[in-house]
Amino acid sequence: MSLEKFLQAFKSRMEERRFPYITSSILSFGVGVAILGRPNGFKDQSIIGYIRRAKEKICRFAKERDMSIPTLPPQEQARPTIVFDCEDFLVKKKFSFFSFDFLVTKRSFTDLFLFHSAHIYELVHVSESSVSFSRYLLHRIDPYGCISYKVYCKDKKMFSSKHLNRPLEKFVVISTREGEYHRDFNENILRLEKWQGEPEWGLLGLLNFLHNLHFIGVKDFRDTLKTYFGKNFYNAYERVQKSIFVQRNLFTWDVEKKYRDRVNEINKKRQKDFEKAKRVMDMDLQDRGVKEEEEGSILGYVFSLCIKAFI
Repeated sequence: MSLEKFLQAFKSRMEERRFPYITSSILSFGVGVAILGRPNGFKDQSIIGYIRRAKEKICRFAKERDMSIPTLPPQEQARPTIVFDCEDFLVKKKFSFFSFDFLVTKRSFTDLFLFHSAHIYELVHVSESSVSFSRYLLHRIDPYGCISYKVYCKDKKMFSSKHLNRPLEKFVVISTREGEYHRDFNENILRLEKWQGEPEWGLLGLLNFLHNLHFIGVKDFRDTLKTYFGKNFYNAYERVQKSIFVQRNLFTWDVEKKYRDRVNEINKKRQKDFEKAKRVMDMDLQDRGVKEEEEGSILGYVFSLCIKAFI
């Protein structure tokens, strides 16, 4: 019996039993099998042959999708790893009616955050935006090359622990929305609120957290990250740090001011160290003709690419 006759006979029997939803589902399945499993030169035109060929094509397609995501090479020297996407974390994309264009703004202290983080952590950027647009963003936020790897995929959920190729005990995923990454990383998530594009000090607090997480000697980062699930990270971390400082300075007058002064001292020291290094790195960028901007136009970038293509 041919596949077409089989489907027609099955449809008639199901309609007699008045199962319209099951009928439509089976017919959809049958159409899919008929299309994906068509002979194309194969002699086997039986129903089993159609199903086998359809299955092979589906498996091959799934394998090709997985192969499109690279597996990170092993580390030469063991380091903790951070995975993040810069959108809504380090940059904000807004539409401007004045220029009728999308403008991209870089978050305050982005350069400092990447610079100091890269001295401790291996930074991996995972994006599901187009390759050209992602490169544009990374060119703007990371002119000094602090990010070790840039991964592009259609869906960040496809990037799993297999592709990461790193131990999950020393691994942090910075996420700005629910269900953003593969379920392998559920216990490694550090959930942050989306940056809204306003000037603030959030990255300095995050840098202090990541610095402490590494140097306090925690064997498994996941135990610490779990304590921030379902909480506003910045507020929760502030309370923890303040509580520890108070316990260590029980007999100190005006503990609140002392705590704030200590935090400012740490931030200023990091800013000063970064500024020293920045002068050297900027000279290198100038020699290479790289220009850094705080705000950029997406359409302007696309237009410049078109001009370069024609030239």
